[in-house]
Amino acid sequence: MAVFRRLSKGRNSLGDDASAIAAMAAATTNNDSKKRVTVSIPGLKPKPTNKRKQSITSSQAVYVNFDCLKSIHFTYSLLRLHQNARSQQQLVVAIMMTQNQIIDVRYSVFDRRRNLKHSREIAKELSQCREQCSKRLNLCKMELTQLTELYLYGNRISVLPNEMGNLVNLNKLSLSENSITTLPESFEKLKRLTVLDMRHNKLKDIPTVIYELISLETLLLRFNRITEVDREIDNLMNLNLISLRENKIKRLPSSIGNLRSLVIFDVSYNHLEEIPPEIGNCLQLTSLDLQHNELIEIPASIGNLKSLKRLEIKYNRLNSLPSSIANIGFLEEFNAEGNNISELPVDSLIRMKYLKSIQLSRNKFHELPAGSPNQFAVAQSIVIEHNRIEKIPLNIFKLAKQLNLLNLKDNQLASLPADFGTWTSLTELNLGTNHLGSISDDLESLVNLEILILSNNMLTSLPQNALPALQKLRILEIEENELEYLPPEIGDLPMLTRLVANNNLLTQLPKEIGKLSKLQYLAAGENRLISIPEEIGNLKTLEQLYLNDNEDLNDLPLELAMCESLHLMSVEGCPLSRLPDEVTVGGPSSIFQYLRMELSQIIQDAQDGSMSADYLAIDNDLS
Repeated sequence: MAVFRRLSKGRNSLGDDASAIAAMAAATTNNDSKKRVTVSIPGLKPKPTNKRKQSITSSQAVYVNFDCLKSIHFTYSLLRLHQNARSQQQLVVAIMMTQNQIIDVRYSVFDRRRNLKHSREIAKELSQCREQCSKRLNLCKMELTQLTELYLYGNRISVLPNEMGNLVNLNKLSLSENSITTLPESFEKLKRLTVLDMRHNKLKDIPTVIYELISLETLLLRFNRITEVDREIDNLMNLNLISLRENKIKRLPSSIGNLRSLVIFDVSYNHLEEIPPEIGNCLQLTSLDLQHNELIEIPASIGNLKSLKRLEIKYNRLNSLPSSIANIGFLEEFNAEGNNISELPVDSLIRMKYLKSIQLSRNKFHELPAGSPNQFAVAQSIVIEHNRIEKIPLNIFKLAKQLNLLNLKDNQLASLPADFGTWTSLTELNLGTNHLGSISDDLESLVNLEILILSNNMLTSLPQNALPALQKLRILEIEENELEYLPPEIGDLPMLTRLVANNNLLTQLPKEIGKLSKLQYLAAGENRLISIPEEIGNLKTLEQLYLNDNEDLNDLPLELAMCESLHLMSVEGCPLSRLPDEVTVGGPSSIFQYLRMELSQIIQDAQDGSMSADYLAIDNDLS
């Protein structure tokens, strides 16, 4: 039986419709004299029956005698079957292929009223194909005039037949993931085409016939080799989405400004050095993606795009932004990462009253954007890492009651403002790679924190009185500081799953670490540890343990063998002189097995009465 399976959504998908693309598998035999294949039609709901399960009715299936075509090797998805509501016609597609490569495509319409006749004709073709061991299968019988959707992505098609221009009712066509370099001129007949997907092909320019498809609303040309967009692009007045991402485009025509219906424009990952000022005429734009180009300036006309909600300009060569950017009052996402910007236009963030996500990383800011606390009133995420910020102004986040994420990593902060404890809405705070010498007990007010990163600072201690208040904390990263000890209160973090304390001055771990019942990852390498507490055996969920490069660590507790989930342990650079040489030379696996055997022996001796029964309590925990 030929089987159709639903492909998963991914870069091949074209909205929800494309998720119903079918893939044909090889035909198999059965014992019936009249073998048949049921082809279900995606997107059509079967009529309910008296049974609990629904079934496909005859009007929703095509019955074809496939017999046993062992000479044909079907590959990947070809199409989506389509049924026209009025004519109740169904599509049969014929393919011509060599090995795994499709070299031709033929189409036919299957009318329910002529089911029997065409079934016999198809059966005859298939029978001949089988008997002759042919690799060419051609089921083309009549014109395909009622087809409205055709999906041919994920094949190796390089040339399309001129006959495709006869599909005059087509409104959706997906040709992505092929090797197409051009389109036949007959495509100009496709006046009803609204969606054209040609992502991941080998186009060096936009085929001129595309500019004749005046009904197009969605044009996807991502990941080709296109170097230029012709001025005729303005023929496509109905376009509301165009993606030219990941091409080699160096310039855009001024006529791009005539696309007054354009809502989403993606021209990221190209070689653009400038954007035509006419872009400001596209007043319906809600998303503009210019990231990863070579832009040195943004036109002032961008301020006309008052409907814009998302602006991506990261990784260009921008030194400044036009003051008119403040006019984009409905902007919600603003990303200018990876430029050379040192300041934003005055009060620009204040006037963007709906701004939720602010990304200014990897620029040259020496201070946070100037303005009153109102500029962050609705902000949910602020990321300004890899800059040169030395100070956080007092009360700057006073009104940021919705702020969840604050990332100030890799700046030059030496202290935190006195109102640090008012940042109570934060769930993630990253202050890593700064010059902080201490963290105040005001940390206890940040009760919603789930992720706290203080790595690579100059901390000598943690605010031990504040730790018990952080009941939601899951991740604590404090590596590369100058910590000489971890406070016992570290054990009062019930949700902690990841603790990273590498490269400090620790000589021991507190026994309270055994209370971290959900800990999965513990890193304490590159310290000065001389021992590991036996309470570590209580960490039943611990999966990864890093103790490497502790030059004074000569032994490991037998209780470590009770960490039943442990599957990765690093002890490189630790002498472990109290363990037998033949054990340590075998590495972590050998060491763990040795600890387990020794612990089992102790328990057995205790049970036999030859040793103190103090160890019996361990027996119930040992896996």
